[in-house]
Amino acid sequence: MHESLQKLDNLNISEEYLRIFYEFSKKYNEYNKLDENQRKRLIIDTRKNLYKLGKTLEIESSNNISNNVFLNKADSSLSFDSDISLIKNVGKVYKNKLNELGIFHIKDLINYFPRTYLDYTNRVKIINLKPENLYTCIGNVKRFYIHKSKKNSNLSIMNILVSDETSSIKVTKFFLGRRFRSYSFFLSQKSLYIPGTKLAISGKVKLTEY
Repeated sequence: MHESLQKLDNLNISEEYLRIFYEFSKKYNEYNKLDENQRKRLIIDTRKNLYKLGKTLEIESSNNISNNVFLNKADSSLSFDSDISLIKNVGKVYKNKLNELGIFHIKDLINYFPRTYLDYTNRVKIINLKPENLYTCIGNVKRFYIHKSKKNSNLSIMNILVSDETSSIKVTKFFLGRRFRSYSFFLSQKSLYIPGTKLAISGKVKLTEY
């Protein structure tokens, strides 16, 4: 994805889109360093901007601008109507998965938009949160605790108590894998969530006995 986004400067698109996707390219280059929420946010933002770009290019094409804009100048056979399998590193497995989503050609990938989208700009105070709904809210770390699961030797559980001026809520995150059970990993997470640190949290609210 990092390499593909860098090649967008070969397309006839505005400097604004080049700037946006250049920033995405840098983030994908450090994808392994991102946590789960940061990865989801990056993928959603990328899809949203690819969708907007696709619509923009469709409008330009309707104004008699050539529809044969190539994704790679070195390969003039690759166009928006090319089969998705012609993209570098898209093998049979990925092709089948993309086909299941209704993506058969490169233009389908650009126009693809996820069926579910969490609006992170719709922020709610903690006191107004309701169970079984998706929300985004802003608060400060009040308490932090991470521990190893007693039932699953590969699982670590992190709990953060986040509060705003209205109330508090416990945020739980699960880490599956032995590498997340090391003392150094626990220390790295503790350094990220120091009491008083401001956080933006998103997810489904669940009501528990605690």
